[in-house]
Amino acid sequence: LVGDYSHKASNKTCGVFMPFIGYFLGSSLMYIIGFFIAASSGGDIFTFISTSKFRYVACGVILLSTITTNFVALYSAAVSSSQFLKNKNSRIPIIIIGIVVLLVSVFFPINNFILILERFLVSITMVFVPVFTLVFLEHLRKKGQYTKPINWRYLFIAIIGMAGNWLFNKYNIFIPTLMTVMLVSVLSIMNHPAAERRGIL
Repeated sequence: LVGDYSHKASNKTCGVFMPFIGYFLGSSLMYIIGFFIAASSGGDIFTFISTSKFRYVACGVILLSTITTNFVALYSAAVSSSQFLKNKNSRIPIIIIGIVVLLVSVFFPINNFILILERFLVSITMVFVPVFTLVFLEHLRKKGQYTKPINWRYLFIAIIGMAGNWLFNKYNIFIPTLMTVMLVSVLSIMNHPAAERRGIL
């Protein structure tokens, strides 16, 4: 979300620090409120809302927050899809993705949702960790200058990283995410000539 919303920032420093400050302050405020409720009432946030005289207002805030959060996610998905569709107008992808999400939410069997959602989140981690590691290493190595549309060697390394992440999680080997980063980093460094490896190391 931060990357999709700040990719048009005119100032790099503000593009990095302002989202961090915003998320930090917002998250800290939510933690403080939750801690205050738990310390003062001895219950959780849901118990507090259901017994508070402001429960209708709180439910309205939660409902409004859920709706606006989905709009944020739709825009982020539309921006991400522009990498493949090459469409400068984000309204069309927003409408298409919104319709697909609406149909899935209405007709998808809710009983299977938790199981499939858990598998989906695990699969995102399995793909994200090795791919982001490669992107980060490539950015450091080339200073953000990219010439090849597809790096087949990196694609092969990413697939190995995904398989490694799956194995690390399945057998609970040390810290799976850290193990995946180390595996992909070693393979990426080995992929370059000896001189470049010495420079990176």
